[in-house]
Amino acid sequence: AATGEVTPTAALGDGTKAITYKYVDAAGNLSAASPALSITVDTTAPQMPATAPDLTNASDTGASSTDNITNDATPGFAITPPANGDSVKLYVDGVEVASTLVNGELTPVGALGDGPHAITYRYIDTAGNAGPASAGLNIRIVIPPVMRVIENSHPTQVGQDQTVEQR
Repeated sequence: AATGEVTPTAALGDGTKAITYKYVDAAGNLSAASPALSITVDTTAPQMPATAPDLTNASDTGASSTDNITNDATPGFAITPPANGDSVKLYVDGVEVASTLVNGELTPVGALGDGPHAITYRYIDTAGNAGPASAGLNIRIVIPPVMRVIENSHPTQVGQDQTVEQR
């Protein structure tokens, strides 16, 4: 049996196509057409998400539920869910990060660092076409310092100070 590669001579437009081929031997004899292979060509990217991501109230731990300040290193973002079959990707400071989407809430899998971050997302269709990024959301993550009490091996007597170290 012969193996090989078949390349169309012209670009295939979007839509469902039935692909067949014929084999020509060295003597010029033409075979019957192969069974049809049905493929779908999709080069159209999804649309831009209708809304910017929004830090969820549960994740927004700042002075108000709209200040976009949080002490949650894996904050949740309310988004417009993608169309059926499509997926969504989260971007932090322009870099794709692993995330989960549950009930319209997009959450990074790994912890984000302390400081300001620009958050966007985009839809990816089943063919792998990426749509444009959503409008952005600027957030600030403020991780509180950890306070640790260093125990003294000598009992503290009334009037003596104890050392408290902040890290």
